[in-house]
Amino acid sequence: MRSKDMRDHIDRFVDILDCCFDNKLDSSLYDATLHCRWYSMYGSGGPTIWPEQMTKLARRRWDLSFDFRFPSDKWWENLPLIGEYSGSFGFEEQLHVCERTCANLSIYPVDLRVDQITDLIGCLPTESANKFEQLSNGKTASRSVWFLRSEGAVGSLELKKHLDWLLTQFTLPQEKQERLELDEQLKMAIRCVWWSRFGSGGPFIPHSLLSVIGELGLEVTLDVQYFGD
Repeated sequence: MRSKDMRDHIDRFVDILDCCFDNKLDSSLYDATLHCRWYSMYGSGGPTIWPEQMTKLARRRWDLSFDFRFPSDKWWENLPLIGEYSGSFGFEEQLHVCERTCANLSIYPVDLRVDQITDLIGCLPTESANKFEQLSNGKTASRSVWFLRSEGAVGSLELKKHLDWLLTQFTLPQEKQERLELDEQLKMAIRCVWWSRFGSGGPFIPHSLLSVIGELGLEVTLDVQYFGD
């Protein structure tokens, strides 16, 4: 497959998985990991995963692991000396190659005010502003925004812990989710920041979290960066 969209590759994988296994295996008997490698052209960016894909993988008990690679003639020279490099990182190595990570719930309402979003979500935002109001950076909001950020609340380089914290801060039962959907132009997603320390590596997301995020109908975007020295 020649597509540069990670979502197309995951869709292809899920289709093959369904075709090959055809529900013949009891998914409760095993856990598995889908390793996703993503190459950056300019040192920033990242893939997006659809909620339907997370739901399908979680149903099969497949975790997601990412391995990002950034522009460098000899990227392997910057790898940490942790055993023999085999092409993918274990859990401890994933933490070692991470410089910074956090998870953000971002909501951009159109018809609803941000105080109404707060009532529906059930927790106070890290930052919010209605359209044309002033943001904390001194700029004027070009559209209404409601943010809940894990950074500063979670002191870990493990993205899973940031997602755990984020998802336990708010409740979104069906009736409240339906009220949010009345704002047809509202956009709501989880954006994860992940900075590489050495120019490679990536986070791990277990199927238990994929299941929760998928059921909430949230896209997950990984915004990855590498700044070198």
